[in-house]
Amino acid sequence: MADINLLPQGYGPDPAVAKLSSKIVRAVVVEFVVFIVVGVLGIGIYFLYSNKIVESAANLQSFKSSISTLEATEQRLFLLKDRIDKAAIVLDADTSVDEVTEFESANSEFSSGASLDKVTFIDGKIEAVYVLTDSSQLVDMLLLLKSSQRFSRIELINLSFAADKGYTVSLSLSK
Repeated sequence: MADINLLPQGYGPDPAVAKLSSKIVRAVVVEFVVFIVVGVLGIGIYFLYSNKIVESAANLQSFKSSISTLEATEQRLFLLKDRIDKAAIVLDADTSVDEVTEFESANSEFSSGASLDKVTFIDGKIEAVYVLTDSSQLVDMLLLLKSSQRFSRIELINLSFAADKGYTVSLSLSK
């Protein structure tokens, strides 16, 4: 069926304006569709990234707590390593336990007149200073040390006499 225009030609729109009007309507429809598509994409991207931001914040908190736990563990390991190093130094050190035990047993055999004034344990050697009241105690002590076979080397470092103290004897004993 043919379109019949009942309006007189003078009342109708100008054909150039009608053509421009239809082009503007098409452009507005296309722009509206583009606006809707961009809006939907924007909203989708917003929700997608907001979820990623929430996940990232949760991961950040997890990493922070993990780091603080690892820092405490690292500190404990550092202290443990330091203790192990110190224990190794102590265990590697030359201890004088054997020398002390040997010296105590030898010292207990001396007569009651020999009094120990000073004793030093250095590198497997024992340096002892005795005060004796008379020379017979000195002879007895030296004979006892020689006969005991506890020490392979006995050195007389110093022998002095004072009228008020008696004899002062410094000995170096080596195993």
